[in-house]
Amino acid sequence: ALLDIQQESERALSFVTRTIAELTAYVGGTTDHAEKMTTSVVDAGVLSHLKNLMELFPNSERVQTQAARIVANVVSTSTAENSKKVAASGIVNEVVHALKLFPRKEPLQTHAFHVLGGVPGGATTLESTVEEVVNSLKNADTEPLRFESIRTLSNIATNVKDMKPFMVQRGVVPLVLSAMESCAQLPALCEEAGNLVSHLAFDSESISATLASAGAVTQVLSA
Repeated sequence: ALLDIQQESERALSFVTRTIAELTAYVGGTTDHAEKMTTSVVDAGVLSHLKNLMELFPNSERVQTQAARIVANVVSTSTAENSKKVAASGIVNEVVHALKLFPRKEPLQTHAFHVLGGVPGGATTLESTVEEVVNSLKNADTEPLRFESIRTLSNIATNVKDMKPFMVQRGVVPLVLSAMESCAQLPALCEEAGNLVSHLAFDSESISATLASAGAVTQVLSA
């Protein structure tokens, strides 16, 4: 169906992508078969077809959202080898592009940030990606979106250490410390925020000083 999709309507395309998204989400929830399904999806060339579809239907929020959801499902259960294939496929850049086409669309943002958090090196324009995520965190009004935004930044800080000063420059410190104020109500969000603070401070005296002057020590101790 994906191979012939150029001849199909957007409605048919949406149905096909939604079906694949549901299938990968269901299997992704079963530990025994998750890795096998992910490998099958990657080896079948689904990512390449999804990339083409995202390029063919840039104005379809439904298509972009379902495609991002599929990639997020794949990333959730990927082995290290499959993660490299996801990064090499170029689809992460399409996901980043979708974020710019449909700003502040929460389902799309949540799936996209899950992808970026799982494959932080998959976007060639990493600075713009970080800026997009920081802006989303600044404007997020739900816990899932704040969580995925912080998780994405945490993974990038871990895997691409050179991006940490840029994150600080873009204003991530007050945002992540603000998230830690909700520890009693949202422990998972608080824990992820603590991870980001830790990754930012690690091996960087200047960022550690910035965090300390912003009150990070007090915030962590009271969490």
